[in-house]
Amino acid sequence: MKFGQLPIGRRFLYRGDEYLKVSPLQAQRPGEDRQRLIPRSAPIEPLESTDPPAPVDDAPIDPLRLAEVMDRLGAEIADLITGSGLDAAQSTALLAQVRQAFLRARQSLHAD
Repeated sequence: MKFGQLPIGRRFLYRGDEYLKVSPLQAQRPGEDRQRLIPRSAPIEPLESTDPPAPVDDAPIDPLRLAEVMDRLGAEIADLITGSGLDAAQSTALLAQVRQAFLRARQSLHAD
């Protein structure tokens, strides 16, 4: 597969190194802040499926189940932030922003 065909946000191998596509022309190695320009025509190997996600069922979602899933997602995101290598102040600030985003999402579920 060519780099230009890979969706943004997907992990891939390029010349033996793992990267995350962060823009149409740039990628970033895990744990690094620096981004690298990668030609659209560069051959890469996706590390996860590039298939579109399966269609979502339109059946109503149980509110308690939704709350459980959101809580698990929040915990997973917090674990990722904690293990990201950010310093304590950066991690704390980012976790606060994520909590606010979750709060806004929950509030929007109750808005008519």
